Amino acid sequence: RMHKAKRAGQSYEQERIDLQSRNWRRMMRMHKANLALPSYKNGSQVTLLHEHVGPVLCMCTGGPYLFTGGADGKLLMYRIPLFLTFTQAREREFKKPPDPSRMFGQPKTKNSGVNFAHEGPLLSIVAEKDFVMSGGVDGVIKLWRMESAPGSACARTYLGHKGGIWCLTIGKHIYDDNEILILISGSADSSVFIWNIWGPKGARPIIKFEGHFGGITSVCFVPCRAQVVSGSEDTTIRIWTLTKGLCETVLEGHSHAVTSLVPWAQTVAGVSYDVIFSTSRQGDIRMWDRQAAVQLKEVQAHAGPITSLSPSLVPECCMVTASVDGVLRIWKTDDLVCLRSVHPPKPSALAAETQRLKDAIAE
Repeated sequence: RMHKAKRAGQSYEQERIDLQSRNWRRMMRMHKANLALPSYKNGSQVTLLHEHVGPVLCMCTGGPYLFTGGADGKLLMYRIPLFLTFTQAREREFKKPPDPSRMFGQPKTKNSGVNFAHEGPLLSIVAEKDFVMSGGVDGVIKLWRMESAPGSACARTYLGHKGGIWCLTIGKHIYDDNEILILISGSADSSVFIWNIWGPKGARPIIKFEGHFGGITSVCFVPCRAQVVSGSEDTTIRIWTLTKGLCETVLEGHSHAVTSLVPWAQTVAGVSYDVIFSTSRQGDIRMWDRQAAVQLKEVQAHAGPITSLSPSLVPECCMVTASVDGVLRIWKTDDLVCLRSVHPPKPSALAAETQRLKDAIAE
């Protein structure tokens, strides 16, 4: 029905609303009925999302969509309900991997049919309900609207960084007595820029933070305190205040470059936690008291560098780490105890499944 409506002239915005009203509500009902992914249970591969040529360097979710950016300069969008339609009792079988719903950007050659978002590799992406933003190795940040036609140019560009855009995040902030949507970008040039997303086109960043001695590998936003937290290759974590435009605190302890940051606040057994979780290329995860600026706990989590740290959907009040050692681990947020480790499938089983999916793509 959706494809027929789209052929009849349905816009991408109408398609998004239609998708949310149908499949996303179904997903939420599944979640309330004890949703569990097969990969969380036994580490099995669900499906293969193809179309990138070369490594996938970044990904994020926004509403019912998954966005991926690769070294080939492509920015792809997949509908999550197309491949996350299973529960504990039922797993969907894929005869052919799902194709991307959207490929942002413009073709490099006329009538090529392949769109590219950036000239070089994409290093970071972040999405909201009606737009997605991408940062490339060229130092350019681009904003893409969901409802734009395929093959359209980006809606806005943000210029100012002198190095690749390694990390992006979005938040809301009071600026000049008005609430604005801000973009926080960290770059290989060791700077953190704050942008007014819907400010005048071509405008420069409204705030610049400089003080790190290495590239910015991760940034996060603490809205209740109007603070920006940045991690760098120089192994330090800095906490900046947006109201003063200054660095308030420097957290030192990591011996290798910081890779991920997540602010966290919760109350457990009457005790309130206002902390920051950080990971590094040494494979450790650390918990910091944000206000006291002291380290609370340190755990050697992986045998290799940690590439990702994210809050867990199931179970709640947990963190998930991923590493180059191929292992996925789930941690309790109050004491950093590992609840579960998901190891990659055996090479023989993984090769057989990957070959089956490649054959399906070829057919």
